[in-house]
Amino acid sequence: MFWKIVGNIGAGSFILGGVDILTTEGCGSVDFGGSGRSSTYTCTFGEYQGELSAGAASSLMILGGLAVLAFAWIPRKRRQDDDY
Repeated sequence: MFWKIVGNIGAGSFILGGVDILTTEGCGSVDFGGSGRSSTYTCTFGEYQGELSAGAASSLMILGGLAVLAFAWIPRKRRQDDDY
């Protein structure tokens, strides 16, 4: 149960970050950074200045969040089906 909570929080931060990039007006591209324990993103307002375009970065973040949710919830359902 602990890992489901951690997974939900992590997935939520990725999904909200992707939505934030999509809704930031004038965000042309995105730079990623951070350290081993955290990741950051920065909207740059010029086209082609960042690492990825805003659309690509937001879609990767949203898909990454959905993948974390899948890893957090699908194995539990599989264990219930096997009658452990």
